[in-house]
Amino acid sequence: MFRLSTAVLAVTFAGCSLFVPPDVPSPTGGGSVGGGVGATGGGFTGSGGFSGTGGFGGSGGGSIDFFDGGFAGGSGGCFGGFDGEPPVAHGTPPAVSGGTMVVMADGTIVAGDPDRDVLWVVENQGALVRRVDLAPGSQPGRVVASDGDTAWVLLRRGNALAKLTVSTGTVELVGTCHLPRGLAWDQATSTLWVGCADGTIERHQGANTSTLALDAPVFDLRDLLVDGTDLVATTFREANLFRISSAGHVTPLPLQGVPPDAEARVAWRAVPSSSGVQVMLQLHRNSIVPVSTTTCDAYGGSGSPTGMMQPLVTTARLHVGATTATLDQQLGDVVLPVDLATEPTYGQWAAISAGTNTVHLSSGAAVALSSQPVAIAARNGQWVIFQREPAMLSFVSPVGTLDLELGLPGTSVASTGHTLFHRATSAGLACASCHPEAGDDGHVWNFDTGSRRTQTLHGGLSGTEPFHWAGDELSMDSLVADVMVGRMAGNQQTPERTAALLGWLDGQPTLEAPPTDAAAVARGASLFVSATCASCHAGTLGTNNTTVDVGTGGAFQVPRLVELGWRHQWFHDGRIATAAQRFDPNAGGDQHGHVSNLTPRQQADLIEYLRSR
Repeated sequence: MFRLSTAVLAVTFAGCSLFVPPDVPSPTGGGSVGGGVGATGGGFTGSGGFSGTGGFGGSGGGSIDFFDGGFAGGSGGCFGGFDGEPPVAHGTPPAVSGGTMVVMADGTIVAGDPDRDVLWVVENQGALVRRVDLAPGSQPGRVVASDGDTAWVLLRRGNALAKLTVSTGTVELVGTCHLPRGLAWDQATSTLWVGCADGTIERHQGANTSTLALDAPVFDLRDLLVDGTDLVATTFREANLFRISSAGHVTPLPLQGVPPDAEARVAWRAVPSSSGVQVMLQLHRNSIVPVSTTTCDAYGGSGSPTGMMQPLVTTARLHVGATTATLDQQLGDVVLPVDLATEPTYGQWAAISAGTNTVHLSSGAAVALSSQPVAIAARNGQWVIFQREPAMLSFVSPVGTLDLELGLPGTSVASTGHTLFHRATSAGLACASCHPEAGDDGHVWNFDTGSRRTQTLHGGLSGTEPFHWAGDELSMDSLVADVMVGRMAGNQQTPERTAALLGWLDGQPTLEAPPTDAAAVARGASLFVSATCASCHAGTLGTNNTTVDVGTGGAFQVPRLVELGWRHQWFHDGRIATAAQRFDPNAGGDQHGHVSNLTPRQQADLIEYLRSR
């Protein structure tokens, strides 16, 4: 089975202790227990991350899933247990993004709660001071402390900042750029830096706001951090790193030491530390030998050509210098590394595994929590963890002792669909591993069926059946049975629970399109119809749900045209690296819309229309 892990990227780590996960053997001759690492006849990864020696599923027995304890037999241990509990759906909570908490200088905790559009303020002694309600749909994201009594919270869906006066709970809204994602406070210059997904970086100094002109794009920007007089920026899906000077000069920071069969993807979180900057990201597998998509073999089961597990995604710790970043250590058993915190005095760190409800400490301890953690911070020698459902704060000592749990009076946002999407299977993989924030990782996988680019799940799936690239999954029931259960070693689901997963996905909206030229979009929309594109790419989601051969290497399902402005590598196999390549002969020619006679101006207009969807 494929294995999920995570990477931590650090600017400098002099004197910082590193966490090496202990080997926890699975039962001899059987499947895996919980999250066992490397075992005789079964288990998870062995000692080497991508090249581990433990295969998933032994010669006999089944496997015990992370959460439900369900047991399923089978000669290879390919399947998890059975989930038969009736589904619940208290609203449609957003996909986990993580990193929504800060500790003020006096120890007061400010935790953003994107599920409830609330800010929780908890005093140093560990008691709730106040609940601050935000407008519905604001979805609070990154939080930073500035001078004195002020915390800044970016609103991911509100295209705004919330300026919170902590002692009173007063909120002032400040407009900002498109889809804000990164937030950093420069104490030396009293400057608030805001980075948005379209690559805009704003400088807020008191009442003055300006835009930092960059000499190169930073597309899909995720985090911003202050490093001396520079900024360090990350991008989300492609996990690129950049150093940005005060004059706007952008210098890429290449990753060194990444295994040849891996590629950096999904930079979940970047945080400052006493030694520089640390980044949590995933490494996704680049297979030279195609990965089997046969049930039980798809992710390296006992019937795979090698007979051992080859991880899909692994965890690593990276060291970032002035001009490069170097792989320092791979970590294990971290599924969905949505947040990271550092403790400046002793150089320690703690990482969240949202898919397994655990927190991993650099001391080597792994702390099991009662519910899903999504944010973490250091406070007075303790780790403070925010858990989303039910809303609570947990306080953990440096050695991994759970000292206190503080329940918060938030309404329930329990959702079976949300849980199924984010929960790790016994293969150490969640749906959100490749579909972060219910979107896509931007990766092109080498399967035995050919190259396949991860598809986004935003915008709704109901009514677009059959699913998958070739339209080979007729329903969500068959998709869950084949992929989540058969290939990812997840628990079997009832039709009602599968429907709950589909319903939750249908509630995940598309990202707003990047800024576009309205006049060009209007001209492109007309061309979209006249070039017969609309005959197949029909309706709001842009598909007539048929499987056709348009000269791109076989018959494929007409894809939904959503979020094209946020994507690179279009088409089922990622062959289109830029929108302009859509008009190359290998994109299907006139079999794929009557586009061969379009002028360069018309091509540009059509591209602008597609970017606006």
